[in-house]
Amino acid sequence: MSTLTHLHRLSAVGALAAGSLVLSACTSVDDGRDGTASAANSAPSSVAPLTVTSTAAPAPLPSASATDTLSETTTSATSASDASALGEASLAGKQNSSEGASDWMVTGVRVGSHEGFDRVVFDLSGTGTPGWNTYYTDNPIQQASGFPVEVDGEIALKVAIFYTPYPNEESADEMADETTAGAGVINEVVYSSLFEARSEYVIGMDRVLPYSVTFLEDPARLVIDFVAE
Repeated sequence: MSTLTHLHRLSAVGALAAGSLVLSACTSVDDGRDGTASAANSAPSSVAPLTVTSTAAPAPLPSASATDTLSETTTSATSASDASALGEASLAGKQNSSEGASDWMVTGVRVGSHEGFDRVVFDLSGTGTPGWNTYYTDNPIQQASGFPVEVDGEIALKVAIFYTPYPNEESADEMADETTAGAGVINEVVYSSLFEARSEYVIGMDRVLPYSVTFLEDPARLVIDFVAE
């Protein structure tokens, strides 16, 4: 074999060896990059994987409706509870002539149906204790004018809340002077009039039921519960 041929063979062997080293080095770099990407995309071992329990939405907060299906599930001593009707229910008219109260306003009317009783709530703003007068009638008329009040029902409970002067322009929009839809035995609550600081409302029903009237504070409201028989 000639020296030149031998040198050519040695060169070829060397080239093959060098190529193997290059391929080996390239393979090691690619594996390293793949490993780094997997580690970056995977969660650290100290962090638990997400589960349905950890990602579930929290339970919804009580809605004003749960607070009375209207907003009234408070259970403190000065608030109405959904558990039972308040006060002593009877068919008789009821009144409270509070003295020293002034500048009350009816800011909202809410109606709710509960197990064993149905409720009307008159939300109030003011100080002291408001006066009120309630009684059943089959011919509700507007105070002062004597005009009939149209209300859905065969019988009506008239509700007058005292010490409620007509609001000024700035607060006039806060006054509850619209008809409120009913629930349970209550067909609707109709705003009748405001005259000489007396706000009158008419509660339309289809039959006479025992009821109670209770004033609650924090926040202030007048609660009328009708006991279903």
